[in-house]
Order: sequence, then structure tokens, then C-alpha cells
Amino acid sequence: MTVQRKERITMSRASDVVSIALAEVGYVEKASNTALDSPSANPGAANFTKYAHDLANAGYYNGNKNGYAWCDVFVDWCFFKAYGKAEGQRIQCQTGDLGAGCTFSAQYFMQQGRYDRNPQVGDQVFFQSGGEISHTGIVVKVTDAMITTVEGNSGDSVKQNSYKKTNSYIAGYGHPKYDYTDTVMEKAETVIPQPVSAPAEPKATVTIELEELSTGSVGGQVKTMRQLSHKKPLMQYKQKYRVVLHYENSRRENRRRPPFLER
Repeated sequence: MTVQRKERITMSRASDVVSIALAEVGYVEKASNTALDSPSANPGAANFTKYAHDLANAGYYNGNKNGYAWCDVFVDWCFFKAYGKAEGQRIQCQTGDLGAGCTFSAQYFMQQGRYDRNPQVGDQVFFQSGGEISHTGIVVKVTDAMITTVEGNSGDSVKQNSYKKTNSYIAGYGHPKYDYTDTVMEKAETVIPQPVSAPAEPKATVTIELEELSTGSVGGQVKTMRQLSHKKPLMQYKQKYRVVLHYENSRRENRRRPPFLER
């Protein structure tokens, strides 16, 4: 009997990297090579981070980059956490060991024709200063006029920033080789439907036409109205019907409750 072994294939999505990057917002650079895994301990400006530490242990780059500017290291770490070293570097178009610098990373995208000025969620955005690429981050949201990014080494920490697409600080975007480029949706508020009461059944209208009545009136109409006006039957009758009394041949000032109904 031959048993076929099937390997599990993981499909890469832009939202994989975006979720990892967003979870790191607030992490601060360290003053020394200690407390690297803590988001807030040992704050400083000496360029020590857990990102460079983890990638050095994984054999990234052409040496340990801890203690150096780390914006590009942060981006590489997000792909490493999502897919591992080999697959993460493939998706980032990195064909060499020089990805720790913004200029090198941009060149890798350019060499594979995956660099332009049209942002998509999950892209690696590159910023320029004096005509040279000097900073980088990950695009986490795109609208008609704006992009939102997560950037390492932004004010000595991981920050979320927003820019107009026309901002001259933006040099371009590298498009990673995701299997799917999906959009990260905002969490919608969960609305629990409330039960709706059935509308009350409209009351039927009973119109009772009367001649002008006054004290001393007699006859069948008076007898009927007296029976109808007894307190208990009248209340039950009103619950089912809307009673409209109409007095024929009566002037407006005489349209009042007949005396024989007064209680």
C-alpha cells in the first residue's frame, strides 16, 4: 500500500504582515543590549532592539545589526515572524544578504520590477531625504488620498503614522510577492438586534348617531345608551372599539356628553 504524503501549503497575505506590525506599535528602542523583549523597559537611543537580536540569531544579513539604525530591520522582522527566513526573504524580493539598509531593500524590489508609486496594503514604503532613500516602514491602510504606516525607529520607537499620497517625503513602494493582497478592515461594532413588538391592532370605529338629547329625553335610544354607559360594560367596550357619538341636528355648543351619561 502506497501512502501519499501531502505537504501543507501556507498562503501569504498582506494582512499577515500588517497584523504583526500593528501589534508592535509602542515598542521603544533600548539604551543598551538588555531587556530587549520588553516593549517599554530600558528606553534609550542606542539602537538596540529585539528585532535585530532575533534576526541575527536567524542568520540574517552580513552580520549582527543590533546597535545600528533599525527601521529596515523592523520591516524584515515582521516578514520573518510571518513566514520564516527563506520564505520571508523571497516574498520581500531579497536575493542577497544586504537587506538591513533601506537603499538595499529598495534596490531588491527595483531589480524585480516591483517598485513604483502606487501604494497597496502590505507594501514596504520608502522615504527619501536629499534625494536618497533614508527611512522605511509598512503600509497598513490606503485611502483615496492618504496612507497609514507602521515604522520602526520612528522617534526611537515603533509608531503608526499617516501621510498624504502626494507627500514629497515618499520615494516609492516595494510590492512584496504575496499570494493575496487583501485589505485590512476596521472592526465593526457588533449590533445585537432587539425584538420588535408587534403593532397594536387598530380599534374598530363604531359610530352611534343620536338625535339631540337632553334631560328628560325618553325612548329606545336613551335605554340603549344607559345600558352601554354602565361603568364595567363601557370600559370593556372601549377596550375593543373607538366610540364616536354623533348628534344630529345639534349646534356645536350643544355637542357635549348627554346628561344621562354623567356619573
